[in-house]
Amino acid sequence: MKRILQILPDFGLSGAAFATLNLLPDLVAAGCEIMVVAPRGGERVGMFRKIDARKISEYVLPGLGGWFDWRGRKLTRAFKPEIVNTTCVEVAALGVPVAKRCGAPLALTVNRTDGEKYLHKLPLNQVNWGVVALSDAIRTPLILHLRLPEERVFIVPNGLDLRQFPASPARPLVNADQKTRTLVVGTYGTLAENKGQRDFLKAAALVIAQGFDVEFLIMGEGADKQYLRDEAGGLGIDNRLTFSFSTMGGSHNLMNIDVFVEPTHREGFGLSVLQAMASGVPVVASGVGGIFDLVKDGETGLLVKSQDAKAMSEAISDLLRNPLKRATLAYNARSRVEKEFSSRVVAAKLLECFGKIANGKYR
Repeated sequence: MKRILQILPDFGLSGAAFATLNLLPDLVAAGCEIMVVAPRGGERVGMFRKIDARKISEYVLPGLGGWFDWRGRKLTRAFKPEIVNTTCVEVAALGVPVAKRCGAPLALTVNRTDGEKYLHKLPLNQVNWGVVALSDAIRTPLILHLRLPEERVFIVPNGLDLRQFPASPARPLVNADQKTRTLVVGTYGTLAENKGQRDFLKAAALVIAQGFDVEFLIMGEGADKQYLRDEAGGLGIDNRLTFSFSTMGGSHNLMNIDVFVEPTHREGFGLSVLQAMASGVPVVASGVGGIFDLVKDGETGLLVKSQDAKAMSEAISDLLRNPLKRATLAYNARSRVEKEFSSRVVAAKLLECFGKIANGKYR
């Protein structure tokens, strides 16, 4: 598999753009040439080509959603892709017409547990196709609800370029009671009710009530931001809470955090959890969806019942008072990422999957 056409929703700060960027160096190292197209631009325009301008080209094609304009037709015809890959469900509908025009097989990456609603009306009979699900939590509904053939739905997780996530230096094994420094508990994600930051605040209040000298950090932007600010004031913890705009990126987002919390109510994969694991930060996460594929409870992190602030606070408190447990979970998590979720490992899995789809051999 040498020439891959990848379709993004945009060249902005989306998880799809971040995940695609992470794999490109290893795909190029494997001998691939890649054209990345999107109907919209964004902050990451230019970043793809910087990896290797000889092997990676990127184009904003506003007409991608309908008929290609002359430029799009010319570019894709000259590129002659061996496979077309839609990188998330938001652009799944573009996959069939683009693959059909290019005369190439189609790999649909599904990154959400409700992915069937994006795929159920697609005329897949018009192309040779296969689905790349990021987790078992995504794959299962596609088979059960959409009745896709099992052999056509592969599991290939997101991967991280570990050069962007160097193993963090060992954090001092500080117990909160030693008062050596204030520990920090943080979370990252779009600020929305279903992302669970409201539960995170309630858990923070319970932890602070126990007397821990701890600060809390919420990274991200979204519609729920003002509500969360007001709620923090109502809980009396606003003096222990910091909001920070942060884009999905390298370990710099996590280098000052001692415990990472993922309080989401549902999750197809859990890229922020994977980032924390790669950065050597112990994780407390809701036991939902694709997070089960990442976190082994008690081994590479702690899982708690979703929307249960008390359980979340107990898990956070457990880690705050047990520095050796924090270090052990962090070490195990980083080791697992290196073995199973590095971009090198995932890129190889993805290419194997693409090869099966292109050859019509799904086993």
